[in-house]
Amino acid sequence: MTLPANWKGEIMNEQLYKRSPTAIFSQVGEDIVALNVQGGRCYGMEKVTAAVWNMLEKPISARSMCDRLLQIYDVEPEICRSDVARLLGEFQAEGIVDAVPGSESPAG
Repeated sequence: MTLPANWKGEIMNEQLYKRSPTAIFSQVGEDIVALNVQGGRCYGMEKVTAAVWNMLEKPISARSMCDRLLQIYDVEPEICRSDVARLLGEFQAEGIVDAVPGSESPAG
């Protein structure tokens, strides 16, 4: 998979993201298994990745995701931003997350 050269900057702006309606997923204990039916790929998600996936139920910005994750996990803000941007880029490239129009409500 090749990400665009400017993927991190694009992802960390106020763009909203949401699970793709074509992605099928199931909770398995504390983990999540997601399937991209069109691509035929299956993804196992644990802890932080599962937390991000759960946040993607409704449109949310990467910035808001990081704000929430920083309240839950002991991680440096720059590492959180980098990891969330990378994860969203991968999810988008795989077709299980979409960028969506609109703006975030003040509550996130």
